[in-house]
Amino acid sequence: MDLSNSKNLKVTPRFEMIQNLERLDLTGCISLLEVHPSIGHLTELAFLSLQNCTSLVTLDFGNARRLRSLRVLRLAGCTKLENTPDFSGTLILQYLDMAMHKFIHDS
Repeated sequence: MDLSNSKNLKVTPRFEMIQNLERLDLTGCISLLEVHPSIGHLTELAFLSLQNCTSLVTLDFGNARRLRSLRVLRLAGCTKLENTPDFSGTLILQYLDMAMHKFIHDS
């Protein structure tokens, strides 16, 4: 699903009804404040880009263990992002971009 550059998107919708979603591109959604925690239900999600979502402050995936298919996570340019989910031992990422990210979750 490509929602990139949706300038007026402030909060994503709930994701429970689209559990087979494999790709979610929210790149450049500069007004995005929150990704709904139900994103953690997307067991088939392999690609997630939140690159340059400059208003995003927090990211909560709920139960990150369900994101077992996630391979690409782009958070570069999320300059206000204050926390990230704890992925320790749950994901096998092939690509992680957190450039210009000021805080990394400490467990």
